[in-house]
Amino acid sequence: MAVLGIVQDQLLYAISLGATSLFTLFIGLLIGKIMGRVVYRVFSHTGVDTIAKSLPVRFSPTQFFSQLITYLIDVIAIILALHVLNLAFTVIFIIIGILILASLISSFFWVKDALINIMAKICLFLRHVKLCHGQTFSLHTHSIHGVIQTTGTTTLVLKSGKDMYEIPYLLIRP
Repeated sequence: MAVLGIVQDQLLYAISLGATSLFTLFIGLLIGKIMGRVVYRVFSHTGVDTIAKSLPVRFSPTQFFSQLITYLIDVIAIILALHVLNLAFTVIFIIIGILILASLISSFFWVKDALINIMAKICLFLRHVKLCHGQTFSLHTHSIHGVIQTTGTTTLVLKSGKDMYEIPYLLIRP
């Protein structure tokens, strides 16, 4: 009988922890949604979007900040719910590890592509190929003829009629 009582107590404790965690998560998500709407209304009345429309970048500060607040409060609610279950540290540690791994992998691919194009530009320089602004230029690999607009570290921008092409140095054959 004593064992049955202990099992029943442990089961009730686990159910109460789960219910508390779910309640905390539900309330946190609800608060996040409400605060996101409040921030959206406050920002929409300030006229920040009209200023942002004059910029060349398509960006809505009102929507950005309202979603940012919503997601931040949602993340805090999830962390609090996990903390109730004594899982917060483990889950946060795993998520941080996954984010670090993903950023290292994406950085590796970016550096690989950038180094190949930088080396191609150095090879063009060593072969005395001069790429200047306004110079007429044609690619041997494709039938693109145009005027060079800008030269960057890894690419050059070529204008052909109304079209603009961003060409990596790797495709250029002198």
